[in-house]
Amino acid sequence: LGVFGVLAVMGVLLLLWKCLGSLRAAVQVLLVNIPLAHLGEVVALMIANHPTDAALHAAGWWRWPLVWVEATTLSVAHWVGFITLVGIVSRNGILMISHYIHLMEHEGETFSEEMIVRGSLERLAPVLMTACVAVIGLIPLALGGGQPGREILHPLAVVVIGGLVVSTLMDQIVTPAVFWKFGRTVYQPPPPGQDAKPSGWDDTWLHEPAVPVNRLEVVTPPPPPDPTPAPVAVVPDAAVPPRPSTNGTAGHVP
Repeated sequence: LGVFGVLAVMGVLLLLWKCLGSLRAAVQVLLVNIPLAHLGEVVALMIANHPTDAALHAAGWWRWPLVWVEATTLSVAHWVGFITLVGIVSRNGILMISHYIHLMEHEGETFSEEMIVRGSLERLAPVLMTACVAVIGLIPLALGGGQPGREILHPLAVVVIGGLVVSTLMDQIVTPAVFWKFGRTVYQPPPPGQDAKPSGWDDTWLHEPAVPVNRLEVVTPPPPPDPTPAPVAVVPDAAVPPRPSTNGTAGHVP
């Protein structure tokens, strides 16, 4: 199991490296967003599984953290929530860092505080929408602890909500600060006169205006020619003028 876990992490790292075009940016996604999510998970679990007042009064104040940790138990549902949350918070980091790279590569921005502030503000709405939709959808499950049929869904909802709330709030501060500190070499502009090397991730289509789609015009082809020959007009005998015969009497054309 440990070997497969290491291989999974390496696969995710290589995929992020390919998409972002920078190993440093890929490492930042893994080492910033995921620890923030796990911090929120731990805080949510400790709040949901807090010890009783009697247990706290029976122990000295210096043992309160240990008593609090002992009151928190982990189940398979919690671990499923951990795995689910990793994908959501990694997407938030990818959205922000890829937009920083896009601003420098396609919109002429230089690596500066103004560029990082602009990129963070432009990606604030997608990140908040992703987190808020997931949190609002899981609130009924988080409030249904102890009800029959929700023994698995309740722990999962608590873990995901706690991790999303903490990670989303802190990510707006930590990710720009870490990128400002270590992201200067993530994108290097090409020398003058040389075309820029296309990066693995391109979100230019997000800024392109919508193109109206014209309705298809159905063109009816002309009918094929009729292979039947046209009828020949027959002139009746009465319409043919008589001509004189050779014996001196009038006659008709035979």
